[in-house]
Amino acid sequence: MEKPMLQAQIQQPYRRESWIALLQHIFEGVDIFQQPKGWPLTTQSEKKLARSLVQFGRITLTDGKLIGFFEVDVGKDVDLASNRVGLRKLVARCIDEISAHAVLAFFVKAGRDEYRLSYAARESTLEQRQGRLLHTEARCSVHVPAESHPLSARPVS
Repeated sequence: MEKPMLQAQIQQPYRRESWIALLQHIFEGVDIFQQPKGWPLTTQSEKKLARSLVQFGRITLTDGKLIGFFEVDVGKDVDLASNRVGLRKLVARCIDEISAHAVLAFFVKAGRDEYRLSYAARESTLEQRQGRLLHTEARCSVHVPAESHPLSARPVS
């Protein structure tokens, strides 16, 4: 994977098809669903943050772990930069360590080029001496403001 290719993709307005093509270029065996799987928004806080949560694909890594690919249509009043924790929690609940060990999520504002790309993972281990279940969580986010896109800098006619 060439770094300039990834940088160029991140700087473009979000388009699911473009990201699918890039994911298929990076990974072998990407499984893109013919019909994306909708996940229910179950709490008031989830419904306040998002209008929809869909899984559009996944990949099985060489170690057998699965990464789910998600797209979240966020509410028009949601600030992607200041709501990163709540947004991550929204998709982290999709990690059950059976059907997904990690998620790559795109948080998209309808009608705007702004989006947030987040990766969240969880791994549980059993501490044998204490008999406790330990969780290790990893996260990484990239916020792409609409102003950073060359296309959005053009005047509207």
